[in-house]
Amino acid sequence: MLARSKLTAIITLSVALGSLAYVLLLSDGRAAEDLLGVHIVILAIALNVILVSGVIVPDMNGGAAALWLQRPVKAVPYYLTQWLMAFTVATAVTCVIVLLGTLADTHFIGTHAMSQELSRLPAVLLVGFVAAAICFAVSAWVPKGSALVAIAVLLVGGAIDDELAIRSDIMEPILSAILRAVVYPQNPLADISDFTVGEGAFPWLGMVRIVLYTGACMAVGCLGIHRLTTRKGLVY
Repeated sequence: MLARSKLTAIITLSVALGSLAYVLLLSDGRAAEDLLGVHIVILAIALNVILVSGVIVPDMNGGAAALWLQRPVKAVPYYLTQWLMAFTVATAVTCVIVLLGTLADTHFIGTHAMSQELSRLPAVLLVGFVAAAICFAVSAWVPKGSALVAIAVLLVGGAIDDELAIRSDIMEPILSAILRAVVYPQNPLADISDFTVGEGAFPWLGMVRIVLYTGACMAVGCLGIHRLTTRKGLVY
């Protein structure tokens, strides 16, 4: 079951972003539609940060390890399952909110701006998946404030990725490749979002980068879990 604090945060976030989305739907112009899309992406990221952050280290430090001594449980599969459950809930909430927003827009507001955002939903969920992987990695190594650290990774990584795109012609190829491998793949995710609404070709190389980055985050998280279980003497 969701902790009360997380449930409260989800409800507050959904109401706040829903209210802002309603205001944007009543506004005219391309800028309002772009802001609407940004709000939906923020929703997907925030839900995953809320649900996934703190799922590992605080749980182990809070007494879960003592239960493992009574009934041995493999730590990595256990926390991968916990992560998957949290991501599934975040995905379901995101889908429900976008679908309800689309229905409300179609039948009551009449701008049909949400229809395009519905087309972008697979890309939005992919953004949420990457954010969840980052949170999994951070949660395995940071005992407190993992949500803030994950947000910093997203923001700083996105800013660096934008700079890499701007300076790609003047930066050393090796340095550029190394940085792209370790920072949040914001531009490939944006390219996939554009593809879902018929703007541009599918970014195959970008997708490879997203898969590798996400896999690396999950591997870092699993390594952190193994480190914790070894330190606590819970190796199975």
